[in-house]
Amino acid sequence: MTDVRFPTPAGGELNAYLAKPSTAGQSPGVIVLHEAFGLNDDIRAWADRFAAEGYVALAPELFHRFAPGYEGSYDDIPASIALAGKLVPESVIADFVASGAALDAHAAVARGRIGAIGYCMGGGMAFASNAVLPLRAAVSYYGTPPAEMQAQLAATLHGPMLFVWAERGRTRSSSLALVRRIYRLGMPNSTL
Repeated sequence: MTDVRFPTPAGGELNAYLAKPSTAGQSPGVIVLHEAFGLNDDIRAWADRFAAEGYVALAPELFHRFAPGYEGSYDDIPASIALAGKLVPESVIADFVASGAALDAHAAVARGRIGAIGYCMGGGMAFASNAVLPLRAAVSYYGTPPAEMQAQLAATLHGPMLFVWAERGRTRSSSLALVRRIYRLGMPNSTL
């Protein structure tokens, strides 16, 4: 479990947390995408849990361009949401590409066996990364990408999606619409 840095296609470096399983040989990889509170101890703990289950987990710091090292407070949600509003789709996509390339090139990762998982804001990012990267699968906890991007992204998904939302959550109706759109586009292996 260590902090790593790797180049992005747009220039500069991306910070990330890397957790590897204790077993020898190659393992599948998973990109762990953080919520609006940044790359914090909770996300690092999730990466560690995935490593304990046999995955090489990479959690990129998505706010590295404008708030490196940001770890928001769960008691100050508006500040983190405001920061998340500064993300630019082109930059986030470049970070997905850099993260996928770094993970796929890692000696401990079985080449081409990468997925993504994200929480809240990161759940929408997991969906988007599945449209950008040749992922084997992706999981979105409580997240959807911006409505104006959903149709385009849904049409280019590479692997199956698993969506996890609360039955009575605020985003349930828009989330169900997204899942229906995916089914209409021929991705019946995606699940809510």
